[in-house]
Amino acid sequence: MANVREIQNPAFSAVLTRSLRNLGIQQVIKFDRVLLNDGNCYETHTGMFTAPVAGRYLFIYNFGLHGSTETWLQLVKNGARQNQAGVEGKVSDQNLQGGNAAIIYLNQGDDVWIETAILSDVTVEEYSTTFSGALLY
Repeated sequence: MANVREIQNPAFSAVLTRSLRNLGIQQVIKFDRVLLNDGNCYETHTGMFTAPVAGRYLFIYNFGLHGSTETWLQLVKNGARQNQAGVEGKVSDQNLQGGNAAIIYLNQGDDVWIETAILSDVTVEEYSTTFSGALLY
């Protein structure tokens, strides 16, 4: 019975455990430490969540930046941007945090991920960069 419940109520939370620097545009962020993965729908090797059932899902992502660069990330569903978030440091010793959230409808088999957007000199910091999602209904 536990396996059926996990698939009916998929939820995940993942963290980036190493800083990523000089990322290109539309590069998928692969969150490598999984805190929760009910239903095993988040894959660390691809950075993608695959919906096991159709429904409305909540996704939240946050990211950290240290320094004076500008960083933009976006939430993507099957290759289409859903929203984005950005931060811009003004001095070299700043710690900044950005992020966004969305409730979106997914069909079974749809993929959702976080990727870089807009700029080619993207930096994201470890442990303050997270991605989470859960089926609401």
